Amino acid sequence: MKNVFGRPLHMTVVVALALIVTMCKGDMGDPGSTGPMGTNGVNGTTGPTGPTGPPGPNLFKSANTGTLITVNANAVTNLTSVSFTAPSAGYALARAIGYCNVSVTGSAEWDVVIGLTATEGFSYNGPGGVWRFSAANTITGAPLEAERQFTVAAGANTFYLNISNIGAAVTDCAGRLTVSFTPTLLQ
Repeated sequence: MKNVFGRPLHMTVVVALALIVTMCKGDMGDPGSTGPMGTNGVNGTTGPTGPTGPPGPNLFKSANTGTLITVNANAVTNLTSVSFTAPSAGYALARAIGYCNVSVTGSAEWDVVIGLTATEGFSYNGPGGVWRFSAANTITGAPLEAERQFTVAAGANTFYLNISNIGAAVTDCAGRLTVSFTPTLLQ
């Protein structure tokens, strides 16, 4: 038997059945579980390193004497010190404030010194407090003030707050030493 196209009928039936089967699918089932992750690919090339950022903030550290310290006659007396680690080469500004009780029986001269050692005295002619007392002194107290700038290397640094005394003992002093660090100076 032949159809209208002159082809055998069984071929037309086979094609029709194939179309029916492909168009009449059943419901899909639940998806299966996710398979294991494959290995990572090779990293691409790294770009050039960027420029160094701006200097960091100003850093500081302080130390107090804690108690009154007797200032010895004809000697350098260390009141306190500040040790710090500079993160880079730069500059340190050391400042000292405090007070001294004064009771001299003879003449005396003393200077507040921010030094590089615990025995440095009168070696730096800079902004510090210089006091001269006579045997007839009536002053009972005096301010302790000094300031000094240093160029510092990266790493460990220590500054000392000293009283350099020429003459009679000045009784006792108390104070604070503060060191500020900056990698660069203002332009």
